[in-house]
Amino acid sequence: MQVVATALHALADSYEVYFVLDASPRSREGASAVVLALVDGLNRLDGRHGGMFDTIRREEACGAILDLARLHLFSALTPEETQELIDSRREF
Repeated sequence: MQVVATALHALADSYEVYFVLDASPRSREGASAVVLALVDGLNRLDGRHGGMFDTIRREEACGAILDLARLHLFSALTPEETQELIDSRREF
């Protein structure tokens, strides 16, 4: 249950960054901030729980971020740009 709560906080943190920047989710900058904050949150989650992301979970997490960007960030980033952002910051 703690893992789920932490994951939800990571998602909330990603949206908090979006609002703090007061950027449009349609802008590249706003969408990038959300994606990077979510990756940072998942990095923290993985660090707290001793490498909980195996290959399958890692693929699912990255897929979920790609879906988030496509569905909720109004395609401000291409899938390739989103993947590049994930890869640039991902530690899990």
